[in-house]
Amino acid sequence: LTDQDILKHLIHPDDFERVMYHDSSLVDDEVGEIEYRIVPKSNPVKYVKQYSYRGLNNKHMIYVSVTDVTNLVVAQNTVADHDKNMRMLGQIGVLLASSTIPIDTFIEQVVHYWAQTIGVKHCTLMVLSDDQSEYILKTVTGGGWDHTINRMPNEYSYYFISEIGQQIPVIISDWSQETRFVKPELLERNHIQSSIHVV
Repeated sequence: LTDQDILKHLIHPDDFERVMYHDSSLVDDEVGEIEYRIVPKSNPVKYVKQYSYRGLNNKHMIYVSVTDVTNLVVAQNTVADHDKNMRMLGQIGVLLASSTIPIDTFIEQVVHYWAQTIGVKHCTLMVLSDDQSEYILKTVTGGGWDHTINRMPNEYSYYFISEIGQQIPVIISDWSQETRFVKPELLERNHIQSSIHVV
């Protein structure tokens, strides 16, 4: 195996080309810095920061120092997520402070802010009917939503219930590969490929 083959097995596929370009672009006597992910055989993905230096004496040699910064990146992401949530709560607080805002408008804005916070294309709010036979679409964010179907049978509530009866978020990464649940027509009609369900 060449050095590049070894690196290709170690560096995360989504980062590999970027790292190779970074190293090949170094000029003489320059120190480069790049952060990327590696995929160890027996460990989860790690974030590393690499400092590279191409010396003057040997232009074919790059000196590299790599440091594990996984804990730092995780901490930074946690702070960023917390900041996003705080901004969303602040925006909701502003809406609450306005006593004249209609309740439907308030709900729409909350759903909109929530979609922005978690970074999804569509975010829907559904309410259980009085007879508890179905969920009714209250509001939805994102353009292109087909409103022909705005109800979902209550039988789909099992999405939200774990085997021990807890109400927990259920993540469907890819509906085309999903074997646990049948895709609701509401999602099929709107070409939803992945979804998160929360009560």
